[in-house]
Amino acid sequence: MTCEMRIALFLFYLFSFCLQAQQFSSAVREIVDAENHFSGMAKEKNTRDAFVHYLADSSIVFERGNPVLGKEVWKKRNPDASLLFWWPVFSDVSASGDFGYNTGPFEWSKDKTGSKPVAFGYFSSVWKKDNDGEWKVVIDMGMEMPGAEDKNTSLATSQNKTTPPTGRVAFAKAKQEFLQLDKDYINQLNMQSVSFLSAYFSDEARLHRTGHFPVLTPKRISAFADSRDNYSFEHLGGDMASSGDMAYAYGRVNASDKADQKQVTLNYLRIWKKEGKNWKIVLDVIGG
Repeated sequence: MTCEMRIALFLFYLFSFCLQAQQFSSAVREIVDAENHFSGMAKEKNTRDAFVHYLADSSIVFERGNPVLGKEVWKKRNPDASLLFWWPVFSDVSASGDFGYNTGPFEWSKDKTGSKPVAFGYFSSVWKKDNDGEWKVVIDMGMEMPGAEDKNTSLATSQNKTTPPTGRVAFAKAKQEFLQLDKDYINQLNMQSVSFLSAYFSDEARLHRTGHFPVLTPKRISAFADSRDNYSFEHLGGDMASSGDMAYAYGRVNASDKADQKQVTLNYLRIWKKEGKNWKIVLDVIGG
């Protein structure tokens, strides 16, 4: 084992100890551990094999503005000597404990030492337990940032806790109602040619836009100065936790750069969570 690998392993165990010390729920610790094992495998082995191992068979990733089957895409890639390293800074899990998400910074380096990262961004991944009870990534999106994120940012989770429903969730009906909610929201965005409406956001919401650092807090989100305009969204799909309190939707985004009006095609990933009886957006990403 190399010195770099020993250091990475030490940091992983230290991070796991800190998770337990901060009294995160067992489900949050599980999903964070899964993300860190995923990132650790990319470092110790290679990125290609890590993605093939941790992506669900029907997982979605994004390429050039299009959602594609992630596992099939990564299987066709050849392992190389580059390093994609990432770590979660915010995680949350549904009341059912089998569905959740992580988000945090990533860095890409040309070689395994990771000493000179040349690209920076933020990942957002939704995880779901498969039939064997293993956590797998069902959708993953990255967005580029103008520089490195602070490595000292501590892990956080939602303070708006949900409780399991008292009765059985009529899942198919509830999912269709959620997907229609996202479509209705998109119709409002398209009518105004904007990328978000802050009235739909949770107080804990995160706004992620390619080319910008993540934007947190309602005040900063409302004041966000976007570098693009003339937005047009197309809803393509989504899924929901079995407990009916957390869900995601994704699709295609067309916009134009304000500087030169050049048209760009990207994608969106939007995570919603029930706060009381109302759905609120907790993570809104445009990247891909």
